[in-house]
Amino acid sequence: MRIVPPWMPWPRAAVIVSGVLELLGAAGLLWWPTRRAALWGLFALTLAVTPAHIYMLQEPALFPSVPWWALVLRLPLQAALLALIAWLGLGLRPAHAPRR
Repeated sequence: MRIVPPWMPWPRAAVIVSGVLELLGAAGLLWWPTRRAALWGLFALTLAVTPAHIYMLQEPALFPSVPWWALVLRLPLQAALLALIAWLGLGLRPAHAPRR
């Protein structure tokens, strides 16, 4: 909860809800009919938690156990994760679907 920016209301609820949504997204990836929706849900969730990474970078003194370089790398890794999720979501098709 410490990484939730102070301007965000109900940090405990935000952490619990984001954790539940992450687990639902992971479960959704396991079943073909829900895979595309799960990917886009995980994309939205990844965007939603980005302010936490920005907050940690803005206030590194509040997170002394995290090396500065790790705080800096979080944003490019977040962007790469978003790109990967989008690429997978756009290119997803059933195994039996004909190629164009």
